[in-house]
Amino acid sequence: MQIFLQLSAFLLAYNIQVISEKYQLTWKMLPLAIINRWLRLTPAYALVLGVTATWLQYIGTGPLWNGITFFCRYLAADTQLFVLGVIVIVLCKTPRSRKVVLSIFFLLGLVVPGLHTYFQDLDGTLIVSPTTAVDLFVNDPTFNNVFKRGHTNISCYMLGLASGYLVYYLQETNFDVSKYKVEMAAGLLGHAPVQRLSDSALQAELCRRAAHGRALSGRHRLPHQADLRALYHHINLGDNL
Repeated sequence: MQIFLQLSAFLLAYNIQVISEKYQLTWKMLPLAIINRWLRLTPAYALVLGVTATWLQYIGTGPLWNGITFFCRYLAADTQLFVLGVIVIVLCKTPRSRKVVLSIFFLLGLVVPGLHTYFQDLDGTLIVSPTTAVDLFVNDPTFNNVFKRGHTNISCYMLGLASGYLVYYLQETNFDVSKYKVEMAAGLLGHAPVQRLSDSALQAELCRRAAHGRALSGRHRLPHQADLRALYHHINLGDNL
């Protein structure tokens, strides 16, 4: 889900920068952007809901067949973050203000999931078990309170906005990518250990859960949630660029 939010933020930031070449960014842009988004998404979403509610039961079966609308769950969070993204873009018109605001929101986005984890006694990460997988996490408190909400995914959205700004800036300054082949290769190779580290953190959580169950201390789950978020965002950013 986070990679879709990052891509959405990337396209938002980049496209608005292109639009700003011809038009001045004002607060009138906010309602226009929301209406434009609604017009783009509603017909397709209505078609999916209509097919799911009527014909889908007659045209096939499968393990996830009846839960196809489950995969549209990110649209609510994406819409909330889209509005926040437009506000940030219109509000921050200088490179300095963008760096400050995006950094603050990014750090806030790392802290908020940890607070949810601590105060609501949730798991440090989304744990896939036969019980949670069979009902598509519908009854899993960690998924419902951390993974599918807009405000708990602010950090990845801010990273997407930052990457959109960055790519636009590099294009405007005629940045020569060929001069940094070694650095790019090192970054791609660096994905493997980062992925291994995140997998190790996940396995550690599973082992702790098996040993301690829900009695695992909240002070351990809170930084674990924030650390995993930062790792996943690092991986996703590399995939985007």
